[in-house]
Amino acid sequence: MSYVAIQQIKQAEVLGKDGHLIAAESILDVFGRPPHSWVIRLIAAQALIRLGLRETAVQVLRMLTGEYLLSPYRLPVFRAAIMLAELGFVDEALPILWHQCFQPRHCCTSNAIEALARYGQTSALRHVATEAVSPWTRTEASGALSQERDGRDGVATLA
Repeated sequence: MSYVAIQQIKQAEVLGKDGHLIAAESILDVFGRPPHSWVIRLIAAQALIRLGLRETAVQVLRMLTGEYLLSPYRLPVFRAAIMLAELGFVDEALPILWHQCFQPRHCCTSNAIEALARYGQTSALRHVATEAVSPWTRTEASGALSQERDGRDGVATLA
C-alpha cells in the first residue's frame, strides 16, 4: 500500500474522530472506486466502520464482494464478505462463502465453512459436505454439521 493511501486513511480517521464525518466519508469513499486495490478498499471499509459510517462501509464492502470473481486477491474480498455478514447482510455474503467452499483448497475454505455454521446455513453445509470437490472440505463441513443441533428434535445433524 502506498504512503499516500496510508496517509489519507489516517487523515480520514482523524477527521472522523473530530466529528467531521462528511469529510472523512468523502476521503474514504474514494477508495471504493477503481482503480484502487482491494486491500486498500478493505482497510477503508474497516476505518469507516470504526468511524460509525456504517452505510458507506456497506457500500464499499458491496463493491468488493461484487468483484469477487474478478479479484486476483481473494482473501481481502472474502474478508469483506465476512464483514458484510457481521453487519447483518448475510444474504449478500452467502454466495461468496458458498463459492469459496467449492474451490480447490484455499486459506479461506475453513473460514467459509465456519461462517456458514455461524450464520445457521445448515442446508448449505449439507450440500458442501456431500458435493464439494475436496475431500478435506467435505470432512470439515461434516464436522461443522455434527456440531450444529437440529432445532426440531435436539439431535445432532450428521452428513
